[in-house]
Amino acid sequence: GGAGQETIPTGFLNELEAVTLAYASVRNVARILRTATGNAMPMPTVDDTGNTGALLAEATTIGTSVDPTFAAAATLHAYKYTSQPVFCSSEILRDSAFNLASEIAMMLGERLGRREAIETTTGAGTTRCKGVVTCAGTGVTSGAATVITSDELIDLYHSLDPSNRGGASVGWMFHDTCLKYFRKLKDADGQYLWQPGLMAGEPDTLYGKPVTINQSMEPLVSNLPVTAKKHVLFGDYSKFIIRLVGNDRFFRLDERYRDTDQTAFICFREMDSNTNKVSALKVLLQA
Repeated sequence: GGAGQETIPTGFLNELEAVTLAYASVRNVARILRTATGNAMPMPTVDDTGNTGALLAEATTIGTSVDPTFAAAATLHAYKYTSQPVFCSSEILRDSAFNLASEIAMMLGERLGRREAIETTTGAGTTRCKGVVTCAGTGVTSGAATVITSDELIDLYHSLDPSNRGGASVGWMFHDTCLKYFRKLKDADGQYLWQPGLMAGEPDTLYGKPVTINQSMEPLVSNLPVTAKKHVLFGDYSKFIIRLVGNDRFFRLDERYRDTDQTAFICFREMDSNTNKVSALKVLLQA
């Protein structure tokens, strides 16, 4: 005061910088199934691997029918998730230098993205999405609680039947803390196992298979694996299905909260996730 400061208008940088936090990208590798309605969808399977052809003598009956086994691996439902609401006063909507409705819409979409990331990774199923880690069977149990060896990664790789290892969607998935751990692993000749992508757009690989970083998977603690945790996943993610029902529904509720002169914003998503082939997904379980 007294030095002419009152003549300077108050202002700020006309940019709204959002705090960011990476979340899982299961959707990037899974099979996406979009449906217009939310009716239950059984996923039929057939298993004929236990049957083979047989030697038949001349003029001998072919015998009785040898049938394949049909079943429903799982049923996809439509579970509803909400972004949770955001309330804005009429004054802030009017006076803000930013289009708050647009900014809030983007934030609510990200909220649902974070929830989807958690659900499609570790969701328990039954009354909600079943996550890819929850779906996977145990391929390898580590020899030590706080160590993951290069040999165990090879064992996990080969725990998947060769028929499930050749597709374009086959790869690794783990938390970024595991990435740091694995980048330091070497083979018997002192060569690093980790191979970064050599060209733009090419994925990093581990034993020749691409890697997906999933921040919803179990992280290492103090740079060490944790007993009984599932830190590493390997599998064919085309066999993991994320069902999305219709489109996200974003609502601006102008009238409902007029008694407090507020407007509410909220978004909904209906979805489910599960696998139609459990044998195509394997985890490394810490001892």
